[in-house]
Amino acid sequence: MSALNSSSLKTLTMFPGLRSLHFILFHPFESILKMVDFQILSLIFGGGISSRLFQHIRETLGLAYSVGSYNNSYSDTGLFSIYASTAHEKLLLLIDSLVGEIGNIKSHILPSELERAKKQI
Repeated sequence: MSALNSSSLKTLTMFPGLRSLHFILFHPFESILKMVDFQILSLIFGGGISSRLFQHIRETLGLAYSVGSYNNSYSDTGLFSIYASTAHEKLLLLIDSLVGEIGNIKSHILPSELERAKKQI
């Protein structure tokens, strides 16, 4: 997941009349062989209510109405995506927190998280 950070947001369109803002950060993977790795990552990082994103971003910090991650896989490539919906005034703090969580998962995955994710595949 190199180069996935707050500068990855190239364009952000705000619609002030809406109560919440929805956005997606994504990172392409160029080999179908990486699909299983990214599926495991997605389950640990943002796959359900026990995931890191849900527990920290939504439950602990209260920065998102909805937050998670998923993969889109094609025959030879795919995308790892992080999505969230939040209040307009929480957007920058949410992005900073997501970048922090990306850094955390890049440096450490607990054995229990890995086992749980493998059982889900």
